[in-house]
Amino acid sequence: MPSRLFAVTTIVHCTSQQHSLCILTLKLSSEEFSTGAALDARLFREIPHVRTASLIVNGFPQQ
Repeated sequence: MPSRLFAVTTIVHCTSQQHSLCILTLKLSSEEFSTGAALDARLFREIPHVRTASLIVNGFPQQ
């Protein structure tokens, strides 16, 4: 059975001067969503110059 997808919105602080603050929505598998470390790794992989990321909206299942 395929894992459920969750939409997770984060606010991201970057080290670059041009884009110091970004809001990003990621679709995560239930395995990624249940593991904070996986979410952190995904953010650092997908956004250059990420410094910190804070979860501002809880994930919700996607149909």
